[in-house]
This record gives sequence, C-alpha cells and structure tokens, in this order.
Amino acid sequence: MTSQLYETFKAEMMTDDMLAEVAHLFNSNYGTWGPTIPCTCESSYARVTVDGKLAGHAFACRWMWQSRAVCWITQLVVDQHHREKGLATGLLRTLGQFQ
Repeated sequence: MTSQLYETFKAEMMTDDMLAEVAHLFNSNYGTWGPTIPCTCESSYARVTVDGKLAGHAFACRWMWQSRAVCWITQLVVDQHHREKGLATGLLRTLGQFQ
C-alpha cells in the first residue's frame, strides 16, 4: 500500500508555489484555472431542509476578476432520498441571488 498524507491549510498559509501546484493539478485534470488566481474570496453556504431535516447544501466562493463576478460552487450535495426533485437547482438559484 502507498503512503497517503492529508493536510489542511488556512488561506493565509497558502504560498505561491502551492497555488501554482494546485492550478497545475486542476488544469491537467479538469480545465483551465487561468493565469490569475484570486487571493481572496467571499464564501457562502446555502441549505435546504425538507420536513425540518437537512436535505441538501452548497458552498460557494465569489470574487471579482477582470471586472466580472465569478462564483465557484465548491460543493453541492443532495441527500439520495431527495434527488430528482429540483433541490440542487433551488440551491444554485439561492446562491445566485445571495449578495
């Protein structure tokens, strides 16, 4: 078995080398991160409850880039018993309206 190490860092602990490394990993596996990585963002959280119980949630980060607002959905989860009911769409709409 190979060794695995999990680490957590606060935003202020991130170095330019670390940002370059994560940008490379993202670009190599998903798409293009872009030449400018935002150093600050506003985070927000949305949730939906069904009959008083948490059924889904979403986390997002927002920042301005080239005079345009960017919103990155960092996590979107809907309980398996509540899927195909439009809850994810509702969460995204809620985040889109959040100021």
